[in-house]
Amino acid sequence: MPCVNASYLSIMNIAGAAEAVRRTEKHALTISVSHTFLALWLSPRLVAFRRLYPGGCM
Repeated sequence: MPCVNASYLSIMNIAGAAEAVRRTEKHALTISVSHTFLALWLSPRLVAFRRLYPGGCM
């Protein structure tokens, strides 16, 4: 079941990165995504994110 193992490892990597962000004073997160993901999923959600976290910098 290579797909299950790859999925598990990917989720664990994300969890580890999130924990590392929580431990810092800066509370910054840098992401890299494809143009398609940005256009179709991320961009439409940024307005709501800015409303929830108005002090953030983008």
